[in-house]
Amino acid sequence: MLRIAVLGDIHTSYDGEDTAYLNASAYDAVLIVGDLPGRTHRQLIPVARQLSELTKPSFYLPGNHDGVSVTQLLGEITQNRLV
Repeated sequence: MLRIAVLGDIHTSYDGEDTAYLNASAYDAVLIVGDLPGRTHRQLIPVARQLSELTKPSFYLPGNHDGVSVTQLLGEITQNRLV
């Protein structure tokens, strides 16, 4: 049986303890279903960095708070202005 952890509406409530838990867990993969930032997208960077430390296969679907386009979201995660 495939075990998938589903995370959603994080809104900056994610840190290294969460990453450590998921990495050590019996889950086979992690599905993140959006809404990472709080009131500003600058709060997204620490959460995105922690999520990048996941060792399980991880998949991400942007939510309505994550940006107006995938390009904008990518720019904010990589700290570059792409748009």
